[in-house]
Amino acid sequence: MRKIVCTILTLILYLLVFMPQADGQIGFFENRPLDEPRFDIDLAAFKTAQEDKVELEVYYKIYNDGLKFFKQDEDFVAHYEINVVILGEDNRQLTGTSVERYYKLSNYPDTRNPNDFLINLVNLKVGKGKFKLVCKLIDKHSEKISPIEREFEIQRLFDKKTDISSIEFIRETLPLDSIPTRFDKGEKRIIPAVTRVYGADIKQVSFYVELYHEADKSFDGRLIFNIENQQGKEKYEDQFEVTLDKPITRFIKHISLEDLLPDDYTLQIDLENNRGKEISTTSADFTIEWSLEALIRNDFDLAVEMLKFVARQDDLDKLRDAEPEDRLEAFEEFWKEHDPTPATPENELRMKYYQRIKDANRLFSSIHRKGWRTDMGMIYIIYGEPEQVESHPFELNSKPYQIWYYYSLSRTFVFVDEIGTGDYELQYPYDGRRGFIDDRIDDYD
Repeated sequence: MRKIVCTILTLILYLLVFMPQADGQIGFFENRPLDEPRFDIDLAAFKTAQEDKVELEVYYKIYNDGLKFFKQDEDFVAHYEINVVILGEDNRQLTGTSVERYYKLSNYPDTRNPNDFLINLVNLKVGKGKFKLVCKLIDKHSEKISPIEREFEIQRLFDKKTDISSIEFIRETLPLDSIPTRFDKGEKRIIPAVTRVYGADIKQVSFYVELYHEADKSFDGRLIFNIENQQGKEKYEDQFEVTLDKPITRFIKHISLEDLLPDDYTLQIDLENNRGKEISTTSADFTIEWSLEALIRNDFDLAVEMLKFVARQDDLDKLRDAEPEDRLEAFEEFWKEHDPTPATPENELRMKYYQRIKDANRLFSSIHRKGWRTDMGMIYIIYGEPEQVESHPFELNSKPYQIWYYYSLSRTFVFVDEIGTGDYELQYPYDGRRGFIDDRIDDYD
């Protein structure tokens, strides 16, 4: 242990004296070029007439500002191609499809709106096994390509007499009209959510499943709905009595998100008979993004603690002393007092601070702690993304470590994975200076 400490201290002194040029990599920050076509994908599997295949629906969501539009008569038109390939475990192509489509908008501002999008889907048939989906969005006007790869597994072919499909998270349901679409299921038009990410403006999670029953006699049972967080703690439970008397019974359910904190969750649906025996089960993950209102309502102490990198102690004490009915107003007043541009409708500091907390949770969460509580998360929240990262995960004479350089701030930080769990700890004496983070909010960023 003494040898490791000496090695790290010697390394820090070397760095402070020589300060190498920025030739390292930032291997764990996911950055996509701003002008690259932006899109998301999702999957759901349903029963087919073929016993050895399932119907795989691949949903895609393309954001307007990621496409190039040209004026055509009175409209603005984008031209894109979606290319989908399914690879087997040996990385050989099993199936695939490619479609070209045009996307029309009536005015130019909509073409640059990052919050507007189109949603569509393609269908493929696959068997049982582990697969890799490779999906490419090709902007035919700019010739730029954006890829997404996702591994998935088909564990069931829905070949039991009574079974349940996978879960399709839905954005909205619409009535059918005279023109059929790929989204039509039974008597409803099901628009997929695609991202499975829910924020403050979405009050519920909605999903669609199909229940299959191929038998002369009807089936009486129940659906059990359970939501757990990543720590395995149950956050929601409900059940619904069902009678299955036809080959396909379509089921839509909405669950309120008001009592769920921002976190990653797993939704599990169990189909049981009326004696409590499990017949089939399916599950899927979803995420609730950070919402100050929800956090204050459900875990006020955590909401206050999250301000520790940016607030003075007297600010924190004042917030903790607020009456329950005044808590949201107290938070709004705190951020109003620390708005760098009061004349604008947005508080840029607040937006930046909470975005960094979200990023820290995504980048640095370990089995022990959420990312914002880690040492890496703390430095990231306070100083932002480092200008250079040296990563040393496999060293013979020391434990895994990383070095973060902030050249413009003349600061360097060293982190060591002391116990091999991926939770890197900040090493003293930090960047060689006396003291550490000034708790005055004016020094933030």
